[in-house]
Amino acid sequence: MKSSVILFKEGKGFYLNEIFNHKIIRNYLHKENTWYIIDGKKPYNASVAKTILISSPMKSHYHDFDKGDSVNIRIMPVWTWEEINYCRQKLFDNLDENMVSELYIKWGGIPRYILKEALNSSIQRKLIQVVDTCDEKIFQYIGGSNIREDVSHILVHMWTNVPEDNNVLRDEESTVDEGEVKYIAEEYYTETIIKFASDYVGNIIYERHKYSIIRRLQAEVEACQKQNFVTPKDDISWRLPRCIKDHVKQYVLGIDLSSGDFGNLPRTSSTATMQLRKESQLLESHRLLM
Repeated sequence: MKSSVILFKEGKGFYLNEIFNHKIIRNYLHKENTWYIIDGKKPYNASVAKTILISSPMKSHYHDFDKGDSVNIRIMPVWTWEEINYCRQKLFDNLDENMVSELYIKWGGIPRYILKEALNSSIQRKLIQVVDTCDEKIFQYIGGSNIREDVSHILVHMWTNVPEDNNVLRDEESTVDEGEVKYIAEEYYTETIIKFASDYVGNIIYERHKYSIIRRLQAEVEACQKQNFVTPKDDISWRLPRCIKDHVKQYVLGIDLSSGDFGNLPRTSSTATMQLRKESQLLESHRLLM
């Protein structure tokens, strides 16, 4: 019932029609002791209730709401495999665990595509369809904190700073002041980092664009040489213009090509670490930059 509001009161639940019951709904929204939870659309502006807005990163949903007083923003983390599998056992027990695991490896931790739409072939084809529309500019967002709204969240996920162990701050032997513990806990779920939805997605995109990336890097280095910014003998770790360094970081997934150390590649997706150091073309681009 898309035009309905669910009211919970005194242990009971009621469906209220937004049109026919608008006076009752508005009356509750004008009470400060009401908890108003809204999912995926703009909240009622005149509400004085305690409001929780659950939204995708669509700024149109929360732009005005974010201007209000005492607004706190928390980032919802993507689901872990343990959470996905637990939900499968409780609500989607008709789905085979191995099949769901394979979908998790492809899609990352978004339950809609892994559980709800697991058997929907048209939805499952959508992943590759979206990859087909992607260009190499997507690499500039990996490792950053924000992306444009027109970048598909099927391909990239926003990760946040979750506590590694929720019990760490509750250690009875801890010497941390209780006030400090509260402050630290409040800082979780506030930061974002953009990663590929999965290694499966990241590898497909990389394979499709790696040659154009390398050609771009080579062309930019040659352009610098022609303008006497650098010579082949120069130490380009400090001689390269900033714009070229930024392109290197953006288009080669944050790898520092000037260091020569490919041992610790950055984690660029939500399911595992992409293994790129065996790519001969990447090594060739490194040679060109030395």
